[in-house]
Amino acid sequence: MDPNTQYYPPPAYGPPPRRDDTPVVVEAIASFFSLYGIGWLMAGETTTGLILLVAGLAWGAIIAGSGIATAGLGFCVTFPLHIVFMALTITQLNARLKARGR
Repeated sequence: MDPNTQYYPPPAYGPPPRRDDTPVVVEAIASFFSLYGIGWLMAGETTTGLILLVAGLAWGAIIAGSGIATAGLGFCVTFPLHIVFMALTITQLNARLKARGR
């Protein structure tokens, strides 16, 4: 090696930081049991998480009441709505975390 040549170390590039999808997974599992908002709370979205948690508990009572009062026929209406609500809260949480760069 020539003594007049300067040595430059290679740039220190590492892999990009991984996104933490734990709140999204927790929200998906908990929302199946009408416990919306737990993933939001884990992600630091306290206000949204608390609102969803209270509304989810009320929604769970509506689902249970409609199933009992109508001998199960109420589930034909409320269960598809439950699936839609699950999809909405999960996709919105994922979009919020992606926008924040987490």
